Amino acid sequence: MWDINDTLLQPPWGDNISSDITSLANNFVTSEGVALIEVFFNALQTSHNEREDIEIE
Repeated sequence: MWDINDTLLQPPWGDNISSDITSLANNFVTSEGVALIEVFFNALQTSHNEREDIEIE
């Protein structure tokens, strides 16, 4: 969804995206190709397991 007020509206690039992108979960990736949500989840899990605070800059 590009526009919450007009759900039929397409983003400027239309549907010209990589076939690897199937949802917003894998739309954002690191330069190494790892899903950003996975990196974030792993950081939170490690922080929890080690009982350490996490700081995002």
